[in-house]
Amino acid sequence: CRVCSVQSKDMESFLAHKDTDFHKAAIQAERRATYCQACRKQFTSPVQMREHLESKPHHDRMVFLRSRNQGGGGAGRGGRSGRGYFGRGGLGYGRGRGRDGNGGSRRQWC
Repeated sequence: CRVCSVQSKDMESFLAHKDTDFHKAAIQAERRATYCQACRKQFTSPVQMREHLESKPHHDRMVFLRSRNQGGGGAGRGGRSGRGYFGRGGLGYGRGRGRDGNGGSRRQWC
């Protein structure tokens, strides 16, 4: 088992290990440790998480969130601009432009 560092002799003992409370707790702990709340992304391993934390999209996201938390919100409705997490349509990473020309029509809300 990659998560628990347990080696099994056969498939039956491996499946028995997966049913233990120890394994289930280790899986939950790894899921919490490999989730980026700022970017709302789940990674499959701690290595992927470390790589993500060093990436430009994560860094840009953190800069955006810090500036937003320091009073960078728009007027009206309690300082919120009402445009969602990334403003209108996203930062433009990875996905192509959508029909609306703003990086897609899917919005992410706080």
